[in-house]
Amino acid sequence: MMRSYVPPLHDAAPIWVRRYYPLPDPLATFEQAERWRHLDVQGRSEDGLRAELNRITLRLLYDPKPSPWLLERRALLRREIASRGDGPEQPRQSPTPQRPAVTPRPRPPETSDRQRPSWHPLSGDTPS
Repeated sequence: MMRSYVPPLHDAAPIWVRRYYPLPDPLATFEQAERWRHLDVQGRSEDGLRAELNRITLRLLYDPKPSPWLLERRALLRREIASRGDGPEQPRQSPTPQRPAVTPRPRPPETSDRQRPSWHPLSGDTPS
């Protein structure tokens, strides 16, 4: 039997999403209870915080009914990363790539010996 403090309606994500970033069960272990109350954030490295923030973001993309705990955790991780001074509060965005300038297609030089067919209206062979 599985014990869960999280209401089942809030964990309606597909199984692969739940395995990728599982919600903590505070009744299972002391570490999960610390995670549930966000007491583990202070002791983690910035790289670990960013990795967890990325996993939360992916889970939120695919979870039809995200748990309020996930939204709270995401906000807390963003604040913690910003307070450490290296990163902005929002996830880093890469600059918009600039398209290279389009060079015009080279055209063959016009030659004076180029003749229009006799049936062409501007050929000069037509009586005026």
